[in-house]
Amino acid sequence: MKYKRTLLVLSAALFSGSVYAEVRMWTTSEGKTFEAEYVHRLGPTIVLKTAKGKQAKVPLSGLSEEDRAYIQLEQPPEFDIEFIRISEKVPEPPPTPFVDLVFPSRSFDWTFGVRVKQKDAKFDYGHQIFIEYYAMGKEVGGDHYVFLSKEKSSFTPTKENQGIYSFRADDPVRTQTKALTDQASLRGTEYEGYVVILRDERGEIIQYEASKKIFFAHIENIKKLHYPNRFNDEGVRVAASRPKEVIDRGNPWLFK
Repeated sequence: MKYKRTLLVLSAALFSGSVYAEVRMWTTSEGKTFEAEYVHRLGPTIVLKTAKGKQAKVPLSGLSEEDRAYIQLEQPPEFDIEFIRISEKVPEPPPTPFVDLVFPSRSFDWTFGVRVKQKDAKFDYGHQIFIEYYAMGKEVGGDHYVFLSKEKSSFTPTKENQGIYSFRADDPVRTQTKALTDQASLRGTEYEGYVVILRDERGEIIQYEASKKIFFAHIENIKKLHYPNRFNDEGVRVAASRPKEVIDRGNPWLFK
């Protein structure tokens, strides 16, 4: 068969020269092995580079199951990523005869999640995609960010699900902004942004989306945090910001 001749010629060419640093061992469907560097895939064919720098086309059907899985993992599908954020305003507590003056307060319950959709219609990947998200807020009347929520899930894109998958957190997260006196600055937390990361079975990042570059740049620090930890621009946990000086906000019952 043609692919057998291609593999034999490629194998002979590879063993006749020096080996590249990025080469790996390949195995044919008949159990023969050779070394080559993976270049890219062209449909049912892959391109490999010999030790002499020459390229050769090899049909996927002529490789072992393990090598075909390797190729699939090297070229995962691309997804449209949507970060889901649903907010519901929390009603103000009813007045009581024990409190004559109620200062401004605003609270929201947030439900976060992710929806992904494969961009192409080729579902021959056959491997799990692991999805994780991180939701962040920021201090109102402060200088730091606030960790709000993180969740993980996974799915395998198939013809049946059309490469579409979504999930949401089970419990909402509350953010609140308020003033403690009629002359105090507003303090609290509000929603700020997110990071969504897609990984393959090896744990390698294949795609991500972030509302702020610094969130993804320091995700290894941020992923160690829990609600409602504060953190700085480098994702390092810090104490809550000190209250700013007292100001005259005028009408204490209105947000500006």
